[in-house]
Parts: sequence; C-alpha cells; structure tokens
Amino acid sequence: MIISNNLVNNLKKIIPSSIIDLGLTTILKNKTWIRFDNDLLNSVYIECKPLSNCISTILKFSYNTDFVFTGIYLTYEKFWYDINTPSSFLNPNKEYKYEFRYDSNLNLTGRYKNYNRDIPEIRIATSDYENKRRKIAENCEKDDNTYWKSTIPKKFKEYNDFLTSNNFIDYDGIDECAYMFREDDNIIYLVVRGLEVEI
Repeated sequence: MIISNNLVNNLKKIIPSSIIDLGLTTILKNKTWIRFDNDLLNSVYIECKPLSNCISTILKFSYNTDFVFTGIYLTYEKFWYDINTPSSFLNPNKEYKYEFRYDSNLNLTGRYKNYNRDIPEIRIATSDYENKRRKIAENCEKDDNTYWKSTIPKKFKEYNDFLTSNNFIDYDGIDECAYMFREDDNIIYLVVRGLEVEI
C-alpha cells in the first residue's frame, strides 16, 4: 500500500501556518501510519523531514468525515531529556527516546517514552520472539498503554478496501503491510509507504 497523491495534497492544504512556520519543508516517503480504532478510520500520521534540532517530525490528521490537523510529534536530537523529569538532564538514560506531541498552538499535549532500539541490548530486551512482535513504547503519559510492532506483515483486506475506495491509498500490488498496535485496545496502525512531497 502507498498513500495516494490525492490524500497527501489534501492534507498539505490543512497544515496550520503555525506549524509550517517552524520550518516544515518536506513530507518524506519513508512512512505513513494509518490508524483504525474499532475498525473505523481514526487518523493518519505523516513523517516529515525533521525540523532543526530534531531527529523525528510527524504530523497527525484526525478523521471523522473529513481530515483535520490535530498535532505535531517531535523527537529532539537529545532525545533522552524529558522536560517533565529534571533528573534526566543530570543522569540521562539513553535507553529511551522521549517524543512530545503539540497542538497547532504549540501547546504540549502528550509525552511518549519510546525504547531506543539503536542499543542492541534494548533491541533484544524488547523483542517478544514467541509472539513475533517488538515493544516500541510503554507507560505513555496520555494512556499508560504499551505499543507493539508486529514483525510479520499481515493482510487487512477490509481496511485496504475502505482506503482504496476513498482514494486514500493506491494499490501497489502488495497485499500485506507492517502494523503496530496498542495493548488492550482494538487500535491498529497500518504502516504504509509515503510520498516525498515539498510543502
């Protein structure tokens, strides 16, 4: 699956100027995440070229009958510093990457504690080989949930049909896709390919 040009162009139009003014330049082709809650489309997350002093910049667009911009997620270069925990500046724990979510007015609305899977020991410790999944994050400030990524791609025919019929994705001949999910919730994040587009 690949996100459609039509959807990308529509989402570009609703990025608030306050977000563009941060220096946003390019939507990357690496990854797009499409979230379904209880089998209903909830939101789309699009990765952008990281802003200055960041290693990750992601835009979130929520969906009801149309899309609206609902947040920007930033992971800073010094990702082990947590503004809510001053001791992280004194005794940094590089096992985690802190990600922060802001609304269009740049108010902090959420904080995520993601595992730093660049460290081999963390990669091993967070891998659940029996259930073919990897732990991505846990104890998130917003929902205290654990997030997992499956290591085996899967078919999501109903989601695929819905997204294709609404011109949100283009079929690229690949029926299976990677996905993430939240523990104890019927929430799935499809990982689809994106398009590299200037903003």
